[in-house]
Amino acid sequence: MNPIFTLQFNEWTVAEELKEKFKDCSVFIPLSRQEKGIDLLLYSYAEHQNMLTFQVKSSRTYLDKTKEVYYANMFFNRFSVNKNADWYILCGICPLPTDEQLTNFKWKNIMLAFTNNEMQEFVDNIHTKKDITKQDSKFQISFNLNGDFFLTRGCTERKNLNKYLFENRINHILNSLLHKEKIN
Repeated sequence: MNPIFTLQFNEWTVAEELKEKFKDCSVFIPLSRQEKGIDLLLYSYAEHQNMLTFQVKSSRTYLDKTKEVYYANMFFNRFSVNKNADWYILCGICPLPTDEQLTNFKWKNIMLAFTNNEMQEFVDNIHTKKDITKQDSKFQISFNLNGDFFLTRGCTERKNLNKYLFENRINHILNSLLHKEKIN
């Protein structure tokens, strides 16, 4: 029997980023799609031998047709935050122009990283624009070509999310890996 295994593209993208950014580490994935709460595991085989678990949530990226304020948007359904995941990665892939005429594009992976507690607080504060006492079933993250990311649905006023960009969180992820309780 030939082994058959599939991995969603966004999970593979996050795994590749983790592998590239964290040397002396391996990335593991569950064999079953039925596993709940964990999509990836980052294991440090250096002397501290710690691990972190990741949950990946992905969205298509929709180009903003008006392009007046934002270049594109990602939409996510509200979800329950699982305590099994140390980190949550919200991601998508987007065509970005490589010239001013907007005729040539390259694909860019977009990732925002939240600790479990940050993700719980984020999801808890998703509400409708008209009534902050009502929870919204979706939230939207919009971004411009300057690399600025904002929460634009699920809040009354847009909220800057640049501090959660994966590249801005690498040291935080590394510190949480180094200072997590050692594996026995």
